[in-house]
Amino acid sequence: MKVRRISVVLAAGALLASMTACGGGNAGNNNLWLMGTAPTGGTFYAVGAAMAEVSNKAVDDLRITAQVSAGSSEENIELLNRGEIELGFVDAGTLAEYAESGADTSKLRVLFNAYPSVMHWVVSGDSAVKSPADLKGQSVATGNPKSGMEANNRDLLQAGWDLTFDDIEPKPMHVEPGLQALVDGNVEAVNIPSAVPLSSVAQFANQHAVRLLDLSEADIAKIHEKRPFWTPYTIPGGTYKGTDKDSHTLALGSYLVTRNDVDEQKLRAFVNAVFAGRDTITHTVPIDRLLAPGDARTGFDFLRSIGVEPSPAADVIPQ
Repeated sequence: MKVRRISVVLAAGALLASMTACGGGNAGNNNLWLMGTAPTGGTFYAVGAAMAEVSNKAVDDLRITAQVSAGSSEENIELLNRGEIELGFVDAGTLAEYAESGADTSKLRVLFNAYPSVMHWVVSGDSAVKSPADLKGQSVATGNPKSGMEANNRDLLQAGWDLTFDDIEPKPMHVEPGLQALVDGNVEAVNIPSAVPLSSVAQFANQHAVRLLDLSEADIAKIHEKRPFWTPYTIPGGTYKGTDKDSHTLALGSYLVTRNDVDEQKLRAFVNAVFAGRDTITHTVPIDRLLAPGDARTGFDFLRSIGVEPSPAADVIPQ
């Protein structure tokens, strides 16, 4: 049932996206906004479509379309800076990498942390891989080029095990193609940063034997010290078929970002509508800690430290 509810949202969002995908954004029309999300199998897309639907029903004179972004977080930052979208999902790691590169972050404003994006280290049930360290020399599905999935893979492998993409065989495959490659024996692992539960992994685990890598306390502590936006997270045993034991991993914030020139009054109305409609959104996309008010401002101090300011519209987030 959970997977079906997400599928309904995706279908609706795909229809909306198709109406504007050939345009170059909605510059010049203050009432039509685009929200950059992810490929259709990604959680950003499902959550964005659900938010757009709730907002469109609640806010007069504002229509938001959840737009497919093949490059996810990295593409969304570029679209925001070019003024081609008004809203976009970007994870904390991609924001940090973008700021560290010296790129201009002055236009970016963070609205809220939507949910924790959790790294799933997925291998076949009979794989000899016990730790990400064992991926050296192996083929790994690391996400589409310029995607958050690719950036997160690069960041974690380097921070935790001193592995670069030169040390593995990175395959530019996103979630579902990567899982199919795992079945076909073309990759040894698929490392997916996403919400819990992730419907693609759930469907995959219902048909194939899988295992989630369990990180050591030492590796988690090492990564958190180097990259503080990655925090410990436990995927409970039984979340996916065949994964009976807890899986210790890391998570980072998934932020909805806007620009400093987007209408603040409409942003406030949008944020109000999203949190007022939280029950509807979480029923449609049943993932852990989605729009939890206590998490919504998580990481704001870190983001300020790298030059990314919260939007004034974040003031309306409920306490």
